[in-house]
Amino acid sequence: QSRMARFVWKNDYFDEIFFSLFAEYAEADAFYCFTNLMVHIRDNFMKIYDHSEFGILVRMQRFLMLLKRIDHEVYYLFEKQKLKPEFYAFRWLTLLLSQEFRLPDVLRIWDSLFADQEKNFEFLLYICCAMIT
Repeated sequence: QSRMARFVWKNDYFDEIFFSLFAEYAEADAFYCFTNLMVHIRDNFMKIYDHSEFGILVRMQRFLMLLKRIDHEVYYLFEKQKLKPEFYAFRWLTLLLSQEFRLPDVLRIWDSLFADQEKNFEFLLYICCAMIT
């Protein structure tokens, strides 16, 4: 019984030290993560880049082409109803789905998106298509 109590005490002590080390740098770590994220998505928020390879208009076009390839019936239904991606996909792509899901789900999605940074969040387009189909 006493060995168990010591183990728990050591674990609590370790957690306290571990937390205090990270708490000290939490603001700097958050800023570092934010600036790295913005490097990848800043073009979404700058009008001069709207038509660039990574601008928001081009990303919405790529999303539509992917939707057409994955589910052409839904794509043509949206076309028929004149439902433009600016009405739904703009928010998804610019805010990385943060408004569409609860925080634990957003964190899981973002974990996958950040793992895909080399492809400029291409996986986000697939998630958006999955939400529709």
